[in-house]
Amino acid sequence: MFNSDISTSKESGENRGESDVIETWQRLVQGLLGVLALIGAGLMAHYYTPSDNTALEVQVHQLSRQVAELERQQSVSAAAVDSARESVAYIYGIYHVSGARSFRARVAGTGFVVAPGLLATNRHVAEPWYGDREVAVALRRGGAPVLEKLVAYFPGSPLPVNLETVALATHGDLALLRLETTTFTQTLRPLTLSEVPAHVGESVSVLAYPMGVTGMVAKSPAIVYDRLSAHP
Repeated sequence: MFNSDISTSKESGENRGESDVIETWQRLVQGLLGVLALIGAGLMAHYYTPSDNTALEVQVHQLSRQVAELERQQSVSAAAVDSARESVAYIYGIYHVSGARSFRARVAGTGFVVAPGLLATNRHVAEPWYGDREVAVALRRGGAPVLEKLVAYFPGSPLPVNLETVALATHGDLALLRLETTTFTQTLRPLTLSEVPAHVGESVSVLAYPMGVTGMVAKSPAIVYDRLSAHP
């Protein structure tokens, strides 16, 4: 009886020991799998999530490309201006309106050579009273506009070139003027016109004289300034 109890106790102890070993081994395996999972997650985060330095490098690269593109556009624009400026003119004129409300005024604008002996400009420059409400009132009251003078100044010459109207746009602010034939005007190079309309977002370079003679003399010989400063 006593021996039988001891035997039973041994068997229970052995079973309990095996269970402890299995449980410990399972915990060890689970812990090892957990560590491996954490390591895998870390590796994935390292390879698939950009670091702060990587994001900064991407931004710097993008900004560098944008700066390079702006520099390229600026160099192209500067070259285009240098190539075209000799064919762009500052236009100056004087006109008056006779009648009960007579007055005299000046007009200034910009034009460019589009063909031998021809200059393109705005209609409100070639016909200064075009679109002027005050002049329109005077005309309705019997007044008459008279263009006294219309000349063009080019950077390459201190002398003005007389202009004559060739055509005025019926719908639109555009005019075509004829240049006085001189030795100088015969050397002027017409600027090439685009055969297709410009696209939205396309880069555009504008060359004009918004400051009048001040803008022209900035890059012109001193004799040009002397001539223009003496202009009536």
